[in-house]
Amino acid sequence: MNDLEERLGTAAEVRRTASTAPTYVVTGMLMLFLLIYGTRFIDGGLAQISNAATRERARSVVDLTIANGRVYLLLAIAKGLAVTALVWATSVILGIHASMFLGVIAGLLSVIPDFGIVLGGLPVLLIAAAFE
Repeated sequence: MNDLEERLGTAAEVRRTASTAPTYVVTGMLMLFLLIYGTRFIDGGLAQISNAATRERARSVVDLTIANGRVYLLLAIAKGLAVTALVWATSVILGIHASMFLGVIAGLLSVIPDFGIVLGGLPVLLIAAAFE
């Protein structure tokens, strides 16, 4: 019990950390609802537009947006997998331990726009530089 505050931090830090958990739970639940009932949400929203021409134009914009979003998501997943494989192979060639872990980290960070690949490759670069 004496080491509890040292290991966990102060009560304010524990309270602050515990208060973030509901945010992730609620966000995850809302995402699941959107995945399950998304088409009903869209249809219900478009049904609120009384003018038929405007409704159809809005539906075409929504359909195009959904198609573009799916393509972007698939390309982001493909880029993540490619970066994972490339970093893993490079780490194996350089003899860096935990190469698959580093590859997965780089692949996950590669979906960040503009500098994600650099940020993901930084741990491999630093480990390679430290052992040389």
